[in-house]
Amino acid sequence: MNATNHTLIMKKTIFFFKFLIIIILFCSCQDEGDNNDYTTIISSDGRVTHIQASKGTYADRIEISWKAVSGISQYNIYRSFKEESDYELIGTASDTSYNDTAVLIDNTYFYRVRSSDEDGLSDFSQYDTGYLQIETPEYAYSNQWGSDGTGDSEFAYPEGIAIKNGKIYVIDRNNHRVQVFSEDRTFLFEFGSYAFPPGDGTFYYPSGIAVDDWGYIYIADQGDRVQKFDASGSFVTSWGTPGTADGEFNYPSDIAIDKSNDIYVIDQGNHRVQKFSLNGTFIKTWGENGSDVGQFIQPRCLAIDNEGFVYVSSWAKVQKFTSDGVFVDLWGNENTTSTMIGGIFKSPWGIEIDSKGYIYIVDKTLPAIHVFTSQGVLANAFSLDSTEFSYFAISSTNDLILTDFNNHKIHIWTKQ
Repeated sequence: MNATNHTLIMKKTIFFFKFLIIIILFCSCQDEGDNNDYTTIISSDGRVTHIQASKGTYADRIEISWKAVSGISQYNIYRSFKEESDYELIGTASDTSYNDTAVLIDNTYFYRVRSSDEDGLSDFSQYDTGYLQIETPEYAYSNQWGSDGTGDSEFAYPEGIAIKNGKIYVIDRNNHRVQVFSEDRTFLFEFGSYAFPPGDGTFYYPSGIAVDDWGYIYIADQGDRVQKFDASGSFVTSWGTPGTADGEFNYPSDIAIDKSNDIYVIDQGNHRVQKFSLNGTFIKTWGENGSDVGQFIQPRCLAIDNEGFVYVSSWAKVQKFTSDGVFVDLWGNENTTSTMIGGIFKSPWGIEIDSKGYIYIVDKTLPAIHVFTSQGVLANAFSLDSTEFSYFAISSTNDLILTDFNNHKIHIWTKQ
């Protein structure tokens, strides 16, 4: 064999091995599903199984769950638009579920999970698909209770309402008290009385109410403060005075608590939202008088979803913010007609969020209920009767419980 042939054979051999290495690497990447992932693989015993992704269950998220792996305290969650490749790491979890909120309606996503420990990552789990789906929540009028008066189950201009741990809490505004009922509407107890200037445990036209996970009750009133009570209605503490500085109020009209147990208060007369700890320590504020994004004209009510986004109703619109007050989105416009138009408001007031992530907004003046996804897609809108409803809550069975301010009653609309 001459030198020329020998050199040619060597070149072909080198090319062949280079090509083989490229093929092996390519197949390995495809099998792993993510080109930028760790290369260390722990034993096959750590591989995640029983992965499930929700399919149209929620309007605001896809929930991914899986079976726990013994000895594992962290899991990596991956998403792709393809079945077998291009998986990207989207988050980690210490338990066996994860909510993916960075998803869009009408898309199908593929999910895989890997367990992680000090030795590295397991192989990928099998995939499962998940997607969002908009349903059209339908409601029918069901029942009512209450009448004008000062006795048990009687009201004088009821406003704020909250449902927590099987109890319904109703602000009985002009009776300057809170009435507490079971979810079957049985009267349980009341607390509060009139005083001006209001003292500890007394009220001066209360309006907004919220209840935390431990049963503590938070109430805002026109005494320009927030009061905290225990589950039996005994006074615990209060904060706030009239004014415009941090921690001061000018007619606080609504109050809500997020999953991190921070408190948000609508400071209506100061055209802003204020954020506090559970014990009243001021954290931050945002908003000012105006009609631009991030501004308010006498904001009315607010609600907070599972991801911490804050929804605030103001004149003819609803705005969405992060928990730090960063503007995200705006819904609605002024309805100048006398007819309900889905997604267009006359006077948006109370806001509530159901277990599937739908945002409900009551339009007080027309009146009507507008239902949106967290992405601002209108899911449904339906007229109520001629009563002007302002505040409402959603029960454990997703019924709407609305306070009827002018007629001194509570109305129930049942989900169909």
